[in-house]
Amino acid sequence: MTRRMLFAASFVLVCFFGAVRPSVAAPALWLVQSPTGKVYLFGTVHIINNTVAWRSPELEAAIAQSQDLYLEIADANNSSEGVSALLKLGIDRDHPLSTLLPKADIPLLDEQARKYGLPGEAMFEPMRPWLAYMMLAALSATHSASGTGSSGGADLQIRKQFADAGKPILGFETFDSQAHIFADLPQAMQIALLESELKTPQNQGADFEAIVSAWRSGDTDGLARLLQLDAMEKTPIYAPLIGDRNRAWATLLAQRLKQPGTSFVAVGAGHLIGPNGVPALLQGMGFTVTRVQIASPSPGPPTSSVVPPATPTPVPSAPASASPPPRPAKLTPPTGWKARSALFTA
Repeated sequence: MTRRMLFAASFVLVCFFGAVRPSVAAPALWLVQSPTGKVYLFGTVHIINNTVAWRSPELEAAIAQSQDLYLEIADANNSSEGVSALLKLGIDRDHPLSTLLPKADIPLLDEQARKYGLPGEAMFEPMRPWLAYMMLAALSATHSASGTGSSGGADLQIRKQFADAGKPILGFETFDSQAHIFADLPQAMQIALLESELKTPQNQGADFEAIVSAWRSGDTDGLARLLQLDAMEKTPIYAPLIGDRNRAWATLLAQRLKQPGTSFVAVGAGHLIGPNGVPALLQGMGFTVTRVQIASPSPGPPTSSVVPPATPTPVPSAPASASPPPRPAKLTPPTGWKARSALFTA
């Protein structure tokens, strides 16, 4: 297991799980503007303690002004679709996991399983290596977030706000397309990811705490350094996990920005940082991208429908009679995007 793959595995956790500790926080928020429309970009973590303060008046203003919401998956709470995707692509009973892993990994897997209250290694036997990795990573993240209770990730809490307001909720991807990200990896890479979880050094937990601390303080440069983005770009997992998806999302948002109105985007924080992050890609396409200054983080969810305007002052929204923003039926891929087959219904 190389150090590059280890940090790539950490990046997976930030993008898909990201557990955080109690703290006052002001995560990064961007405003992207065109002559006709605008989009807010907010980096999230997907598991969060109830005591974590991450909201601010500026964030609430952006949410209130937005007419619709874009998430990685429109309804991440749809457990039946999620389980269906995992079972279709992640189960291989003809090739038990223990026959694919080095023998030294089997007791490590058994130890990890029992650590989280599972029966042992046997329950992982029908799983392909990528699914076993995702299961362990999810257990690690939820275990880190336990103790003070969890009310769902920042993205799910924002989703509830839009749903309660009757605003459209859109998805860049589906459970199927996300499962394919890992299922389509070469088997050797899947095993390497699983080994990265099994053989993570003890101090890696402290490294991860530093990563999520950088997120909650809005320190995007620090987050990029901690994740060693430059090194990660040289790993084979970077393109399918990060680079390809960022370009696809930026291309779709570029089409959205040609329409009037305001949209809010909440995706994993790892997708919004660095020169290949969605804000940088949109800026490279000619859009005006501004980091919203968060002046006063607040300790909890909004208690009033009256919120101050975000900084910078937003451009006027389109009149009510204008055409509504487009709803993507599927991704609009950029040039060079490699299509993947999808067995299921972002």
